[in-house]
Amino acid sequence: MAGPFNCVFCDRAFNRHDALKRHWTTCKLRQSRALDVPHVELKQRGRKPKACDRCCRLKKACNLTLPCRACTRHRQPCTYSRIQQGDEASTGEDTSPQSDQQAMSVDNQTVSSGATPGQALDQIDFDFLEETAIDGGPDDLLLTWQEPGVDIAEDISTNNWSFMPTLSRQLRPAEKYRRPTHLDIVSLKQFPFLQRIADDIGIANTFECGTLEQRQRISITWRARRTSTNSVMAQLLWTEHRHIPYLDAHPPLDLNCASDNSFNFLTGFDPLQSHDLWSPAEYLVDSHGAQSATAAISCLNEDSTLFMTRGSEIVSLLHDTIATKHSPNIISTPWSESLEAMCSEFFGPDNIEKFLDLFWTFWKPNWPAIHKAGFDISSVSAKLLAAMAILGASLSPDTRDRAMAHLWLNPVEQLVFDDELFWQESCLAWDEPHTGPLRKAQLEILQAGFCVALYQTWEGSKESKRRIRRFRFSAVVSLARDIGFSSGSLRTVDTSSITTFDWEEYVLRESLIRVFHYVFALDSGLALFYRHPPRMVLSEAVMELASPEQCFEAQSAEECFVALKVWRDGLDGTEPTTISSALAAICTEKPTPGALRLFPKLSVLNMFTMVSGLYGMSFRLETSMMYGEEVSRVQAGLERWRELWPSADRDEELTKRSSLEYPPGHEVGFMKYAPEYWLFARLMLDRIRSGKVEDKVGVAKCEDTDMEQLHKMLQSFTAEEDKKAVVSTQVLDCGSVPVRVKFCRRIFFKMISALTQATAALPCPLYVVFLLSLVLYFAAWVIYTRYFHPLAKYPGPFLASISRLWLVIQITKANIDKTQRKLHEKYGPFVRVAPNEVVISDPEAVRVIYGINSGFTKTDFYLPWRPQCCKYPDSFTSLDEKEHASRRKIVNNLYSMSSISRSEDSIDLCTDTLLDKMNSFSESGEIIDMAQWAQMYAFDVIGQLFFSRMFGFLKAEHDHLGYIRSLDLLLPILTVSSVMPTYVRSFFLLGGAIFPRVLKALQSLGEVDKAADLCIAERQDLVEKGEDGEKKDILSSLFQVMHDKGEKVDFKLSEVKVEVYAALLRFAGSDTTAAAVSSILYHLMKNPSAYNTLVEEIDNATRAGDLSVPAIRYQEAIKLPYLDACCKEGMRLHPSVGYHLPRTVPQGGCSILGEWFPEGSRVGVNAAVIHFDRSIFGEDADEFRPERWFRPEAVKMDRYMFQFGGGSRTCIGKNISLCEMYKMIPQLLRSYHLELAEPDQQWSCHNYWFHKPSNVRTRIKARTVSQ
Repeated sequence: MAGPFNCVFCDRAFNRHDALKRHWTTCKLRQSRALDVPHVELKQRGRKPKACDRCCRLKKACNLTLPCRACTRHRQPCTYSRIQQGDEASTGEDTSPQSDQQAMSVDNQTVSSGATPGQALDQIDFDFLEETAIDGGPDDLLLTWQEPGVDIAEDISTNNWSFMPTLSRQLRPAEKYRRPTHLDIVSLKQFPFLQRIADDIGIANTFECGTLEQRQRISITWRARRTSTNSVMAQLLWTEHRHIPYLDAHPPLDLNCASDNSFNFLTGFDPLQSHDLWSPAEYLVDSHGAQSATAAISCLNEDSTLFMTRGSEIVSLLHDTIATKHSPNIISTPWSESLEAMCSEFFGPDNIEKFLDLFWTFWKPNWPAIHKAGFDISSVSAKLLAAMAILGASLSPDTRDRAMAHLWLNPVEQLVFDDELFWQESCLAWDEPHTGPLRKAQLEILQAGFCVALYQTWEGSKESKRRIRRFRFSAVVSLARDIGFSSGSLRTVDTSSITTFDWEEYVLRESLIRVFHYVFALDSGLALFYRHPPRMVLSEAVMELASPEQCFEAQSAEECFVALKVWRDGLDGTEPTTISSALAAICTEKPTPGALRLFPKLSVLNMFTMVSGLYGMSFRLETSMMYGEEVSRVQAGLERWRELWPSADRDEELTKRSSLEYPPGHEVGFMKYAPEYWLFARLMLDRIRSGKVEDKVGVAKCEDTDMEQLHKMLQSFTAEEDKKAVVSTQVLDCGSVPVRVKFCRRIFFKMISALTQATAALPCPLYVVFLLSLVLYFAAWVIYTRYFHPLAKYPGPFLASISRLWLVIQITKANIDKTQRKLHEKYGPFVRVAPNEVVISDPEAVRVIYGINSGFTKTDFYLPWRPQCCKYPDSFTSLDEKEHASRRKIVNNLYSMSSISRSEDSIDLCTDTLLDKMNSFSESGEIIDMAQWAQMYAFDVIGQLFFSRMFGFLKAEHDHLGYIRSLDLLLPILTVSSVMPTYVRSFFLLGGAIFPRVLKALQSLGEVDKAADLCIAERQDLVEKGEDGEKKDILSSLFQVMHDKGEKVDFKLSEVKVEVYAALLRFAGSDTTAAAVSSILYHLMKNPSAYNTLVEEIDNATRAGDLSVPAIRYQEAIKLPYLDACCKEGMRLHPSVGYHLPRTVPQGGCSILGEWFPEGSRVGVNAAVIHFDRSIFGEDADEFRPERWFRPEAVKMDRYMFQFGGGSRTCIGKNISLCEMYKMIPQLLRSYHLELAEPDQQWSCHNYWFHKPSNVRTRIKARTVSQ
């Protein structure tokens, strides 16, 4: 009887699940056996949480790892409390492990195999459950009841994940987030991976090839398949030959009502519906509706025929190998019928498929050098297939499989290394275009040889391991040399178009590259494990860097092409492309900028290969009689590798490939333990430098066969207390403020103590001691900052390295943008401008530092600009990112382009006033300073947008309120105090108050505050009188926000005042917009050809009706391509902010372009430097050339425009500024002709953080657009 829900006891079918549960209470078969009613977890009502708490709150996709990819990228804690709460609320039953076991308990009885359908429950073999319980306890295998027909992936509940114990254990609230590439020295010093290597606990446990339960899953699947296959055969034979007395008396087990349901009953897993298994029902019915045994058997055998053929081929080859006499003979068992039977069993079709499944699932992550998508069982070398089967069998949870595998370790080794390709003369197969079969044969035998080296090294006897180290692996290296390490290159793979892309060529070449990587790594590994000298030298490692896993694991040529092209397009051609060149790059004192851009993008495999090479270099030093400069190079390489290892790309690789969206077999293998290799090499190098390495020549001669020396070295490294000091000062938070303070304080007090003792007997006045103490303290500080500070390696002016006084001096000179450009030309992309601050000129740093959720926060540089009149800081000076986001969200929509566009009429009023004044100047011929008029225009626009009235600067034709003069006085003072240490600022402002100029600047702050109070008070009066109905300005919107949700979001009158204060002091109206408008007009007037081209575009658009008259709309202006190019070019050459935007490095430190910066240090990028970068904007970056924005790389250039800041801290007034520029400039140029009164003279620019221009002396002439 068919139905979606079947009773597991009597096999009665039901259409509804609730009917089945009611039936269980009265099922006679269950009652007769005294079995409990099955416990079924109820599905959670409503929508089920399928994301971590943070992703769910932000409504973002989540990959369900701990931490998830999004939380990893944004450096946020990752928790799953919603999923756990949902699980607890989904049922009223006790969900403790004890209650689960009680609900799942059944009578463990065994009966004969000839059971009836009703006896299916007692028929299950519990052996594999007992093995699991012995190995890992009840927590390692969670068996729960599963509702028939329920999709596990859909019902995401940790209690229902029968075969996901790892995931169940992972989905717990994170105690403290740490990025995957974080170097946790405390954990690393335990050397967990290397310790497993030294313990020699077998390949499965050493390399963490899945848990026992995970490997048992495959074993269970294949056991069920064998049982099901045999049952189907018996069912078919019985159907067609039931006249035979034996079959008539012993009908076979009914698969549909016995095997299927009983297996599903116990495990919640249906082997016949597994992704790689067939369903018998597909083959039992022919076209006439009758069962056909012949047809079904043919279908069942079709898939196994190929594996049977290949298995027979392997058996035949092994027979020939064992029968042949070898010297020395490593095969102790002669060929016999019993051995042939065991060989046929081991390499049988089911076993081969099972072992390959184990190989792909559990070993491939550790050795992703064979392309699974292109693996063809029919054409692959039988020797490689045999080696892969041995390796897969070594991972089997079945004791018999592993024992059988040990029987064939040596015969398969002999079979592989008897291949003539290991001994024949080298040929240039990889350099010739028509040698495909030979190349494939060489690659496969090289892979087979490496497979043998792996399984013998970790599974073989002592003699086998010694043989591999001394002879077999040397043969592998020799074959690799014959092929040519330079052949490991993708230079023959064309990705210019999909039609020219050869996927087979890519797979072949990339597979060779990866095998070379692992040969090189194992060569260094054997030196580390067994003290066996490396066979390869660094100069041989000329194979290319491995391409990303997305390329190699692609399932189609199209998918591979896209991934490979994206990766290649991200490289600019200046980076090292081979392992040897990459190692050479990091072992130099100053790697090239191209190399620094490359290393953060490298995969974990590439970084592992590099650190293996570094250890190989350390081993050679250890066993060498002379060191020379090689020690310094290796030390530089190790330090650079440590700085480069933390990377956002590798964080994502380690997190993403361990997530649910990747099936088993795609996670990162043992290569993720590369930091252990680094630490081991680093500690060994410290020993070499300190002279603690004894009997170096003896070490080179004596091979450690039992890894005893590795054991001793690991123990000594763990126990040495002096290494803790090395780690804490060079690896951990050495740049944080507490460490620096403690360091200097310790030196200071030691010096004071020594000085006190020295002067105790002298008649020396106390003030002399005090002065000497200050001198000594300053000397200690200078020594520390110059030689021991974490940022001491970065070049820069001497004064900048010991004091922030250098920044103060440069600010007072008002040209720090030009100074920084000169410093970068002299020192490179990283320049130290303060003891704890570095500026960076590489454009790639913009994304890292200022990207959304980058983790970098604003420094105390912004505190002097903060208004003191409210509870919350304004969006400009807020240092806390969460607070900034929450407060900005309240008013963000008021400054959106759609909101500003609705206020275009207000901007038009200001523009009309400006044009009227320009008309009077045209008639009088008076020369004006366009920079000053641009600033007055910007101020009046802010007044009109905020308060529905202009401040009157345009009408008065001068700074009649004194606001502009006040800002001119205030900006230098605030900027100077901003670059000072916080403990000096108050003394500076108090001391500066005695100077009239400083006092007047400070008083201007009070004037701005009074102006804000006055504007708000006037508006409050209108509100109280009910006379503000026609006011549709930003201030009225702020009052509306305060009225509608002020209590809810804590937005009160003080917060309204903050917004007004910000608008008056530094908002988009004052210097920022004015500087941009002045720059655009000035450079247009200095370049008549560009000026004429723009005027012609404006005139043509006006004639065509594309521009409104008299007022131009913003949406019309942005459609003028040359106007857009001129605006971008003007802002590029003269960004409104000419000082770098300082940010604090987040907790845990961060790698920027391959350079490691400790937490608490400061970094920044100056738009006035980035905008002149020739690698982005071309060799003519110093020139005003709007045509550059029509080049193909315009999109890339736009990405590095830094005019309004970046990320979540982009200027909130950006849209106001853009709307002003794009409306005013074309209207001005359409009505008047502008020209410089003195074309040969340059304008003046003063950079007090805001980059303010002046002296743009302009002559105005009226013009009209001819029809």
